[in-house]
Amino acid sequence: MTDHRTPEDLAQRSQLSRRGLLGMVAAGAAAVGTGVTLPTTAYAAPSQGTSADLAGRAATKDYWDDVRKLFTLDKKSTFMNVGTVGSPPMEVLDVYDEQNREVAKFAISAYSSFDDVREHAAQDFGCDMDEIALSHNTSDGMAKVVAGLNLGATDEIITTTHEHPGGLGPMGIARDRHGVTITELPVPVGDDQEAEDYVELSATGSHRVRR
Repeated sequence: MTDHRTPEDLAQRSQLSRRGLLGMVAAGAAAVGTGVTLPTTAYAAPSQGTSADLAGRAATKDYWDDVRKLFTLDKKSTFMNVGTVGSPPMEVLDVYDEQNREVAKFAISAYSSFDDVREHAAQDFGCDMDEIALSHNTSDGMAKVVAGLNLGATDEIITTTHEHPGGLGPMGIARDRHGVTITELPVPVGDDQEAEDYVELSATGSHRVRR
């Protein structure tokens, strides 16, 4: 079979895939009622409406009922782990499916600096595009940041007893490889906390804990 596509056609396809990522980001944000405007990337919208329909609406019971309809979550379960295995709205699943099929159909390279995505995100964060870095997830981002710091035996990483393993892992590697000191400060727990219970850090980097 002869491929009649030109380099310009392939470049355009690649841009469409990256714009699809913007669609997924915006769709997820709008699903929680932030009012983010969805890009014009086409996808098959679910029959029960889209997150764009929720923008600007008051957070009433009917509003949250419509939010629930956007997800495929089992209605018999109470889902609370949005941080680790967050379930995306159906419209986001549609975009993922469309983009994956497009990549598979046209053998589009997944390697990219995603300049258009980072430029779009930089506008929302009020920074330069070069200050935006995309990671696979939060743990991946923390690992890259710690690995990129020029840490040595005279450095100390101050964290808390509530640190996530995604942060403890790269910190431990920095300790074992470069002799970095890791200090875990206890974070108060319970329902009777006061401001004085929290850790105070001095300008010199030393710490003290009030209980």
